[in-house]
Amino acid sequence: MIGHVNLFAPLAGQTAQGCWLGYGSVLFLEFGAPQPLRERENRPKGEFGLSCDWIEWRIEQRGHILAGSEDDRSTMESAARQIDGKAFVSGQIVQPSGDSILAFTDDLVLRTFVISSEEDARWTFRDHEGKYFYLGLDRAHSEGETPLQVSPRLGMTQSDASALQESSKLLWNSEVERVVVSVQHRFEDGYEPSDLDSLSLEFRQALPGPEGRKKHRQVGALRIDASRCGLRLELAGQIIAACGDSSEKVLAQFKGLVGKTLSRINISSPGGDADFVLEDGLVLRCFRATCDSGSWHISTAIDDSD
Repeated sequence: MIGHVNLFAPLAGQTAQGCWLGYGSVLFLEFGAPQPLRERENRPKGEFGLSCDWIEWRIEQRGHILAGSEDDRSTMESAARQIDGKAFVSGQIVQPSGDSILAFTDDLVLRTFVISSEEDARWTFRDHEGKYFYLGLDRAHSEGETPLQVSPRLGMTQSDASALQESSKLLWNSEVERVVVSVQHRFEDGYEPSDLDSLSLEFRQALPGPEGRKKHRQVGALRIDASRCGLRLELAGQIIAACGDSSEKVLAQFKGLVGKTLSRINISSPGGDADFVLEDGLVLRCFRATCDSGSWHISTAIDDSD
């Protein structure tokens, strides 16, 4: 039911500012601090932007419809302004239609309904670097096919953590296809330590098909930077491997994650600490140990199937 939440993940916790109506009923949403006007621009852009075309939309609040894309322009503009000042909570894409539900604070909801079977893009997303990503029926993609990423940020509130957890659902109920363990070896005079440097898990989901011809779809990867966090693998509350263990023990235990299904991810504020809950009672715990961001991140897959 939920797919491609990765497109909206960078918007989690961002405040909408400067939402406006383009030609007809084309809706433009700007997020984050307004940026300086550039040459030939007559409206300030935010750090991030969303726009939608060739879809019907409706703005609701607490069960009441504020406006829809077929209302008169003044009604549509008034409703669009209601989004200003609201923080983005979550984005949900319904497959295979591409319909979407965007949730904001103050119980404000934007729903969209696709009205064309031929147009590929439903939403256009502009990131903070000015790159554009397009959401089609099958996946989110950019002109350069660069995957989007989900990761904790500095000073997370519980609302931020909840939104990030919602975004992480793109990996839930996926199987670990590959485990990549990077160990750093250092050689000094009389001292040869080896430490876990990073852990990467690549995930896939089975596609429906005839028996004997099982196919999978790559959904994304989780990468944990062990130089920025504490990391341990637990079974029923007991530690079976941790980043401070010998490289032999780390390799022996972590390779057993292949084939395991990720059930859910629990994320807490303010550090973005995460519990990656797998089947059979296994839990991979990540404890952020630096004031910098980047202890772990999730990236979406470009390749669709094997």
